Amino acid sequence: MDKDADSVVSQSTPQGITTITINRPHRRNAVNPATAQKLYDAIIAFEDDPTQKVGILAGAGGTFAPISQTDANVTEPSANMLPVSGRNLGPMGPSRLQVKKPLICAVAGYAVAGAWS
Repeated sequence: MDKDADSVVSQSTPQGITTITINRPHRRNAVNPATAQKLYDAIIAFEDDPTQKVGILAGAGGTFAPISQTDANVTEPSANMLPVSGRNLGPMGPSRLQVKKPLICAVAGYAVAGAWS
């Protein structure tokens, strides 16, 4: 079973609140390239949904948006980290994205920042 199949979970309410959760507690929510893409896609979907007003970004299992998970043999971002349709996709997904709607972070537990290494 692929533990990363649901690495980003997005839920929207009729009241206009979207919760986007990084769901990789087995990796303390470290963001790998596939998760970065899913996180980016979830935020773009939130922005494109006219029924949604505010987004909440959270991390599952007591850790919030930590470092990027890299392979020791990788020295630069893969092709999916290059600009996409005029909106930049960074190593953490939306790290270079100027979000058009309010997006807040629900931080509980460890909060660790990171960058491509």
